[in-house]
Amino acid sequence: MRSGRVTSLSDAVSEGVEYAIFKNGRKDNWVRAFASFILRGRLQAILVATVCAALTLMVPPINIVTGAVVALVTLRKGAQEGLLVIVGTCVVSALLAFASTQNTGLFVTFLVSLGIAVLPVWILALVLRNTVSLGTTLSVAVIVAAVAVIGMHIAVADPAAWWEEVLMTAFQTAMESAQTSVDTVQFADSISMIAGWMTGIMAAAMLTGYLASLLLGRWWQAILYNPGGLKKEFYGVRLGYNMGAAALAVAVIALVASGTIGNVAKDMLWVLGVIYLLPGLGVLHNWIGKTGNPTPWLVGLYILLVFIPHVTVMVAALGWTDTWINIRARIGKRDDVSGSGDE
Repeated sequence: MRSGRVTSLSDAVSEGVEYAIFKNGRKDNWVRAFASFILRGRLQAILVATVCAALTLMVPPINIVTGAVVALVTLRKGAQEGLLVIVGTCVVSALLAFASTQNTGLFVTFLVSLGIAVLPVWILALVLRNTVSLGTTLSVAVIVAAVAVIGMHIAVADPAAWWEEVLMTAFQTAMESAQTSVDTVQFADSISMIAGWMTGIMAAAMLTGYLASLLLGRWWQAILYNPGGLKKEFYGVRLGYNMGAAALAVAVIALVASGTIGNVAKDMLWVLGVIYLLPGLGVLHNWIGKTGNPTPWLVGLYILLVFIPHVTVMVAALGWTDTWINIRARIGKRDDVSGSGDE
């Protein structure tokens, strides 16, 4: 492979292909090669993030990879390098969008939307780099989501009414395109009910994307420099007593308060559900991992999470409960006692 500094996108691509083919013989070589390529230089990171940002237009979940690139660079190289990758990716992507459409509005929209998609990931990666605590990072993620929720309620006098109008327009357009008809009254009632949840749902969905990007970037870092490190962090993640008390307070406010305060609290319950889902999964992975054959149980668990929403709520509640009674420590003590009895 050529030595020296990469000076063009073609050099970056050729180096990445060469590295993937010739420099790795491990089972996970393609993942290692991909992560190594991203870290080889700023240009390579911007190239990967820009390509993923473009592919997001066709396959939206790929945006998680764009954020993961930023997370990996920030975790490994620090705040400044991560921010430079964000700026470079946003500028290049926006210029490409403008060049292909000659639309200034699209240029600005793409620039802003990409920034919204990756800047929070950069913040969370920076927190994780400095604290080396996934629990602390999750607490900061709650603050990021709370700012978004409160900002929505400040910017829009009635978020539910705003979402109802947006959803009604979108679904009517979809129905007209499909040339189908529905019961207007029932349709309007359903839209009205969903609209009341949409601010919280969107905040939770965006937070899920940010955390997915962060964990993917952390996984890449662990593969390169600390094999098994992410598993250890995930199995041990817990949120502190202050966050647990705050979550309980939000739940109580959501039940008893009305008006803007009550609506903000209801929206934050969606966010807290996402946050406490991770510790809950950590507890279950710890417990299932001790069964001797965890794979079928884990597959079943994730199938239930996808298809039965109530299971998600139960796992999140388990994560919140673990804050107070440290279930994982109790499982470990029980196994120690059992092991002593077998000797």
